[in-house]
Amino acid sequence: MIVHGFLDNPFDSKWKRMAEALLRWGDVNVVRVDWRRGVRGWYQSASTNAHMVGAQIAVFMKRL
Repeated sequence: MIVHGFLDNPFDSKWKRMAEALLRWGDVNVVRVDWRRGVRGWYQSASTNAHMVGAQIAVFMKRL
C-alpha cells in the first residue's frame, strides 16, 4: 500500500517508481492511494481527513 503525503503529488514519478520496485522485488500486489482531494486546504483539515482515509483503507483491506 502506497499512500502519498500531505504536500506530495500522487502523479510524481517517484510513486510509480516505488510501485515498480515493489513489483520487481517479489510476487506482490501494490495499491496506490490517491487522496489529493482530502489534502486540499489547510493542514488541519488534511490531518482530519487522514483519519478518514486511513479508515477507508482499513475497510478496503478487510474486504480483500
